[in-house]
Amino acid sequence: MLEAIKDWFVYSLWKNRIERTYYNLKCLFQRALRRNHLADRDLWHADFTIAERILPILQAFRAASKAGYPGVFCEWNEEDAWPGSKKEDFLGGEMNAWNAVLDEMIFAFEWKIYHDEMLEYTKDKKARAWLQKYGDPFATKDPKNCHHIECMKEDLYHDDDLEARLRERADKGFDLFHKYYHHLWD
Repeated sequence: MLEAIKDWFVYSLWKNRIERTYYNLKCLFQRALRRNHLADRDLWHADFTIAERILPILQAFRAASKAGYPGVFCEWNEEDAWPGSKKEDFLGGEMNAWNAVLDEMIFAFEWKIYHDEMLEYTKDKKARAWLQKYGDPFATKDPKNCHHIECMKEDLYHDDDLEARLRERADKGFDLFHKYYHHLWD
């Protein structure tokens, strides 16, 4: 009995609270005192840190009332076209097409942040909403087209097809971010 109380104390209090608080304070001081304002945690998971910082900017940019959009989204008009341009250079769609491209970019960065979460176990409300909207590859208990994983003493299956579709869409969003990076201004 005494051993169980000791184990609970060590795990619940030390591992979950004190150690996490110490680590969070350490990161706070690292961000405050370092010239680049980055903590060890930020550098260890740099791709995640970058995605966390870019996502709110893209979401705000998407929600803002923009004055324009990249020229490739203009409708083709031979009289107004600049010299040397061809009809194939224009995608059309105007602001709706530009917003659709921004949505794909946003999806890519959301995927980077939330794709490792599990719907059943996450406490993050944004992650939960994202997984409910797009699907959670870890949430299935149906073995069809999936492979078995052991998690939290439960039989779960990973949906490889869903994971591949989400990753492919995210990769397209990252490609669009690269392609239209210089157009992210208003």
